[in-house]
Amino acid sequence: TIATNTSSSNFGVHCDDDGIVTSIALFENKLEGELPLELYHLEKLSDLQLDTNLISGTISSHIRTLQNLQRFWIGSTLLSGTIPTEVGMLAQLEDLFLYDNALRGTIPTEIGNCELLLGLQVNLNDVEGAIPSEVGKLMRLVEFTAYRTTISGTVPTEVGLLTHLTQLKLQETHLNGTIPSEIGKMTSLEGFYAHRAQFTGSIPTEVGNCKAIKYFEVNGNDLNGTIPTEIGHVRDLRGINLSFNSLTGAIPTEIGQLVGLNQVSFSQTNLRGTVPTELGMLTALVYLALDNTLLTGTIPTHLGALSSLDGLYFDSSGIYGDFDPIFCDAPGASSIPNFWTNCGEDNVTCTCCTKCCRNDVCEEN
Repeated sequence: TIATNTSSSNFGVHCDDDGIVTSIALFENKLEGELPLELYHLEKLSDLQLDTNLISGTISSHIRTLQNLQRFWIGSTLLSGTIPTEVGMLAQLEDLFLYDNALRGTIPTEIGNCELLLGLQVNLNDVEGAIPSEVGKLMRLVEFTAYRTTISGTVPTEVGLLTHLTQLKLQETHLNGTIPSEIGKMTSLEGFYAHRAQFTGSIPTEVGNCKAIKYFEVNGNDLNGTIPTEIGHVRDLRGINLSFNSLTGAIPTEIGQLVGLNQVSFSQTNLRGTVPTELGMLTALVYLALDNTLLTGTIPTHLGALSSLDGLYFDSSGIYGDFDPIFCDAPGASSIPNFWTNCGEDNVTCTCCTKCCRNDVCEEN
């Protein structure tokens, strides 16, 4: 159970020279029970780390008394109830990690008063409602994770004010509307994860201004329009997943400028045209999925230079031709562990494919 009769000698509890508790770090200690009200009497407490315990009950409104609190880590517990509005009174708060609990209700608008906040994690909870526009006041915020919640509504345009944000994780939510063009103002953004939500509209061209972004994952939405050519400006991109959307048009040749890419997935879209030869410039590529598209034509011989491929998927598309000289018989060619094509068709030859598909039925080759 959680006790408050602490001393400076107790494991995980630190006190100042006067014997007043300033830090409690008891994560992964099999603690159980509710947070005692006496905890909120520790007015000099700056760190409270209770992650991965069996703590139950709620976060009391008395949290407002912890005016020196900087880090409140209480993820992966059994906490329930709502996020109290009183967290907005914690002016020194830098980390609010509430992930993987049974919290419900909304993200309080008062969160915007925590202007020193660096990390906000509410993912893996029953949190609902909209992302408050007041998050735009959190100018120092580096990480915001709200995935696997039932938050809904649109992403507020105020996110464009978060120029220090590196991670924005909104996947598997009920968020809808368009991806705001203000994303282009988030110049420190390294990861944008919004897959399996309910976004519509097109991918904003302003994403090309996110020069630091490494992972852009928006698969499993209802996005339409074309892949913006401006994607070629994002030179640090490592992974892009646009699959399971209603995207149309051609794969932009500018993708060949992203030489650090190792994962590309455009499957289950309405992309048309031919496979651009510029994909052969992506020598770091490990995974390339162009299956279940409207792409047609033959495979550029340049793709034979992709020696690091582990997964290659052309099945259920209009891509055809003799793949053997490119992938199977070429000098120095190595086998691709997962290579799916329409090699059951008359106009496709591929002796090194691992699965051959015909009429959406795939069999071992």
